[in-house]
Amino acid sequence: MGEPLGMLKVVVVQGKRLAIRDFKTSDPYVIVKLGNQVIWVPFPLVGFVNVLLPISIKMQ
Repeated sequence: MGEPLGMLKVVVVQGKRLAIRDFKTSDPYVIVKLGNQVIWVPFPLVGFVNVLLPISIKMQ
């Protein structure tokens, strides 16, 4: 990889087919794909009451 060209702002709008892996809830996380690059956001998105609100993630 070369020198970074800028910042990419990603807004997660909706989750689909979130599997329940714990006792009663899922621990969703984000995988971003851009072309042939894959970025995994290494923290679960837990504790959100309203899952319909967009979640912003900034990567620099």
